[in-house]
Amino acid sequence: MKLFIAEKTQKSLDKKILILKLEDQNEAGIASLTSWPHLGDTSLADLKLDLLSDQNHSLVQKSLYFAMKDLKQENLKNITLPESHKLIQDEKYLATSPPFNKLKLKPKQNFEKLAETLNALNFKANSLRLDFNNKLSFDEFYSFLKLCHSKTLEAFDFIEDPFAYEEKLWAQIKADFPNLSLALDHSIEFNQPCFDFYIWKPAKSFYPNISCNIVPTHYMSDEIEWYCSLWEASEKKLLNNICGFGTEHLLNLDFKAGDMTVIKKHWNQNLDDFSWHLLSENFQLTFKLP
Repeated sequence: MKLFIAEKTQKSLDKKILILKLEDQNEAGIASLTSWPHLGDTSLADLKLDLLSDQNHSLVQKSLYFAMKDLKQENLKNITLPESHKLIQDEKYLATSPPFNKLKLKPKQNFEKLAETLNALNFKANSLRLDFNNKLSFDEFYSFLKLCHSKTLEAFDFIEDPFAYEEKLWAQIKADFPNLSLALDHSIEFNQPCFDFYIWKPAKSFYPNISCNIVPTHYMSDEIEWYCSLWEASEKKLLNNICGFGTEHLLNLDFKAGDMTVIKKHWNQNLDDFSWHLLSENFQLTFKLP
């Protein structure tokens, strides 16, 4: 099997993406590979090295998994686009956001100002998802919750990664705020899950063996990864949840919830649109595909 690689830039995200192509017996399969180092990912350069050596990294494994699915034409499917939350990356847009059943905010304000902002707005119950990306300490998050009015607390559908996951501390939050749902967005080992939702990015990890609500989301990479993640979430029958695929506007994809999207060979891409470079003449997978 041959491995080829191409590079592209996702201009809307100012993001460099690697595109992999596997060729075997006149068949080809592709997938994209990306990295967000500021969120803890291995650099794209190191992922490229891993691709040609141990293939230990889950981002590399999932990219190869999707490329193999494409090569074997096991990814062809018609999918009804699920309902997704609306992603907002600045608090100032909360009051003017178009109506969505659920909004997801990645806060920029400090927790005191954030609580003040949210308390001043009128949200429906279970309509707001917050994602702190582990930026707070336990004490800061506890103080934030204490500052939130009861109406604001009722508005939270879940709060994602408020601070680095520790079972004892997350359990304390659950005990003191029993109506609050927490969400975890990291593949880690745990004895007793002290969260209600697991945020699953199919581009980043294999399907989790976990008993809780699973919310599949796009990894903010490119349209290939968007189709790959949507396809696997559909395969796992997770599209009845309100998902995180409402980023098609960033990828110049003209879809909305309820539309039918057809996933074709090569994840709806034209192979001739890429400048391919041979990376390995005799490429082999070093891990077992699920």
